[in-house]
Amino acid sequence: MAPYCSYCINDLPDIFNEEVTLKLFADDVKLYWNIAVASSYTSTSLAEQLNKLVKWSTDWQLPIAYSKCCVFNIGSKTPQSTPCIIDSGSMPSVEEVVDLGVTLHKSLKFSYHVSAICCKAHRRANLFLNVFILKTLHLCCLRS
Repeated sequence: MAPYCSYCINDLPDIFNEEVTLKLFADDVKLYWNIAVASSYTSTSLAEQLNKLVKWSTDWQLPIAYSKCCVFNIGSKTPQSTPCIIDSGSMPSVEEVVDLGVTLHKSLKFSYHVSAICCKAHRRANLFLNVFILKTLHLCCLRS
């Protein structure tokens, strides 16, 4: 089973134009299009590339998790994205995305990621604190 999956994923970059960059990790595919470099960028050319991805996934019988798909524009000078349609479903345009546990914002500032990590740490610290306070109160009630 593993050689089959390896082969079908490894041929994925061959179906796209040279303007499209793919990043593959396990069962995730990231499709990048550098608008500053791609002088021929149009929303229809992006749709064509996405249609190639849909055709590839249909040919290999590997379904796309459309609920996990989104359009993520990076940078302050990127044009306002038009809704991308992939296989008759619209992909939402988002300002931040969590990828491999790292929160990325369109401004590429890590303050959003640091803030999310600090909030999670604060919640866990409060959970531990509440457990110790309740345990102490319980012991005090038992002794008196």
